[in-house]
Amino acid sequence: MNKYFFNVDKTTFESLTINSIDDLDQIFNTSGVAREEDVHSLIKKYLADDEKYDQWMQYIMQSIHNSIPKEIIGKCNFCNGDSINESDKICLQYYNKAETEILIAAYFFIISIHNNAEVFSSELVLQDLAFQFFKSLEYEKGMVTFNYKKFYDYFSICTMEILRSIFKSMDTLDSLDLINDLKEELNFEEIRAKLQGMVLTDQLEPHKTFLNNQITYYKNKSDLESKRTQIIESKEDVVINNRLSLLIDIWSVSAKLSLSEVLRIGLENKIWDEDYNIITKRNSIYGSGKSLLSSLAVALRHTAYPDSIDYKKIGQAFCEAFNISINENTKEPYKSFTTGNPKYIKQFKRLLKI
Repeated sequence: MNKYFFNVDKTTFESLTINSIDDLDQIFNTSGVAREEDVHSLIKKYLADDEKYDQWMQYIMQSIHNSIPKEIIGKCNFCNGDSINESDKICLQYYNKAETEILIAAYFFIISIHNNAEVFSSELVLQDLAFQFFKSLEYEKGMVTFNYKKFYDYFSICTMEILRSIFKSMDTLDSLDLINDLKEELNFEEIRAKLQGMVLTDQLEPHKTFLNNQITYYKNKSDLESKRTQIIESKEDVVINNRLSLLIDIWSVSAKLSLSEVLRIGLENKIWDEDYNIITKRNSIYGSGKSLLSSLAVALRHTAYPDSIDYKKIGQAFCEAFNISINENTKEPYKSFTTGNPKYIKQFKRLLKI
């Protein structure tokens, strides 16, 4: 998927000189679309119903005829019954002019589909867009015009709905990667269009908003998935040792360092054993016992848990997790968890890279 929506708009066609239907070949060749089938065959293919196509063509002819001013129709010898010669039909000149306008619009429609072939692969979607193509034709005073904005808006909504479904079917990070690629493509197309003097007005703004909203959504989703993974990892540790439950309760889901990572580092550096019992000696650079835990807790403040949590709750959680007994009768048994030991705190921050 290397194109965002369609990069051929009405301005592209208006920049070409069109004096006859034959000149439309220039548009087709310029677009890069291989002309394997003629325009009518392609629209029939998208519509997937020859009978419906014939009905639409009859409707177009009738709509052109009905829109011709009455004073002009009143002068038509064929319509008045004064002639049976088909060449006397006044409406023929209107039909001939309409044919060119319809074909220009048809090329626009076909190239739009071609440039987004990876997105528009569903037959039902193509059929729906073909119907919208016909509905975007307007009739006034015997003239046919194609409402490019009406079709573009419908086409854009359809494209965004499909892309949204594609994003949801992908892995979150893959979705973000694709959305960023599409956003870059859209920005490039906008810059190129401006340099080429094309008038874009605000037609790209909805697409920018769509992509920006999708980026926000998937970034938030990625963050939530990461937090969910951290919670799962923490819960897995609880299964191993139920003493960790209080520590998990105070650990922030948005912590810069997960509890499982801290436990792993401590185990690898022989600060505690597999049952989370402190095994360091008094001469350890991390200290021992409650002094070690209070310094670890202070080092992890703001990184693992918010400063708003009461130090007593923090002290109780760490001591229970690492099996350090506390004399509850002692005045302020968790007071050391407010300051820790600066020397040990420094060593823990270096170890944990925080």
